[in-house]
Amino acid sequence: KILINEGLRQISSHIAKLMLDRGDGVCVIHNLATGRNGHIQYAPNLRVEIASIADNILILSLFVDFKPDCVIHAAAFKDQNDCCIDTKTNCVSKSNVVKASVA
Repeated sequence: KILINEGLRQISSHIAKLMLDRGDGVCVIHNLATGRNGHIQYAPNLRVEIASIADNILILSLFVDFKPDCVIHAAAFKDQNDCCIDTKTNCVSKSNVVKASVA
């Protein structure tokens, strides 16, 4: 099982499709600020969460419920006008994922 953060972007959705095609269970979490739902077609082994990866409670629940074996952290948001959003997406959320993976 693979958890892909920001998995509805152009490149990360291709990674998700490759994983789905080989039969892996895939959970994609994305807030749709930069990606879009149309990048991935429905599959029985696909779970999509439209939410922020900075949501620590959600991340913890995904690790408990979905139990990923691997995490692909594809979040790399860049907002030239708001460094707080960049930090929250790129640093805080990565920290949440790391903490959840060892809990």
